[in-house]
This record gives sequence, structure tokens and C-alpha cells, in this order.
Amino acid sequence: MVRVGLATYGLYPAPHLQATVDLRPALSVKARITHIKTINAGDGVSYGHQFVASQPMTIATVSIGYADGIPRVLSNQMEAVLHGQRIRQLGAITMDQTMFDISNLTADGESVKEGDVVTLLGQSADHWLSVERWAEMAQTISWEILCGFKHRLPRIHSAPGPVSHTVRETTSTPVISSRENPTPCAGSENGKTSSVKL
Repeated sequence: MVRVGLATYGLYPAPHLQATVDLRPALSVKARITHIKTINAGDGVSYGHQFVASQPMTIATVSIGYADGIPRVLSNQMEAVLHGQRIRQLGAITMDQTMFDISNLTADGESVKEGDVVTLLGQSADHWLSVERWAEMAQTISWEILCGFKHRLPRIHSAPGPVSHTVRETTSTPVISSRENPTPCAGSENGKTSSVKL
């Protein structure tokens, strides 16, 4: 009998094991943009105004928060990926929502809209956002981060191979399908617009 533990997610339980076995991270966390707003210099973001803008900015609200498993201690520390570019999180992470600065994307003429998918953990384009980094910033261990993802997040299991995002007209939840299995293999859970993909 083998107790797999973190290796289920393709993560190493100890650094020295990286030379012993080749693991590939198999988890990503994604959510959709639900609101986009331009703020002015001096405007605060989220509860308590832990972040105050020094210049006009474009802020995207993403439908995931600490009730879903995003540690609130990561407020003003974490990053995500949108359209192949890193974006930084601003203000206090709330129960259901997290705010990100998308000013650089919109300034470059990038079309960002409500419904666009933001990657919080996992690989997106050339960027990798790791559970280990979250654990380091939160001064905890990877196990605690992984155990924090709540039942509110739909679990989406995708087949090996290239993965495409398919959006059903009836829901804004990310639906993942692959070439091997073109039928979407997950739907919405009470209209939630975020998910964990394994």
C-alpha cells in the first residue's frame, strides 16, 4: 500500500524527493471576472481600504474569496494570470470576491470583459502560480492551502491532452473539456463562477 498524499496533486511533500520522482502539478484554480471598474487616485479598494490608488486604475472583481479557500492573509500579496499576463491582487480578499489590477492590460488595448477567466493557481500561458508560493506567503504548508478549497468550488476533472475552455450559454462557470473528451465534464454549482480543476 502506498500513501500518496500531496503527490496526488503532483506536489512534493519534501524538497529532497524532487530528485527521486518526477511529478507534474495537476491542479489549477480559476474564476471569472464579474465586474470591471475604473477608480481615481485616492480611491480605496475593498473593505478597510487596505489599498488606496495613487493614480487612476482599472480594477477587475473576480468571483472567488476566502469562503472558497483563498487565504485572506494573501491580501495585497498574490498574483493571478489573465490573458497571458500577470495581474496583482489589491485590497482585502473578501468572502466571495477578490479584486485585481488590470490597468496594464487595458492600457495596452487588451480587451478585458466580464466573464473572462482568471487563473489563480496552476499554469496559464508561460506563467506558473504554485501552491508552494501561496503557502510561503501565508507562512503555512501546502497541505493547509489544499485543504482550504471548499465544497463551493466545483471540481472539474479533465482528460490528458490539450484543454479548451468551453462556456455554456446557461452558466458563467468555467467548463473544461479536452480533445479526447469533447463533452464538457462539469457544470455550475449554484451559479458559482469559480472552479478547481484536477
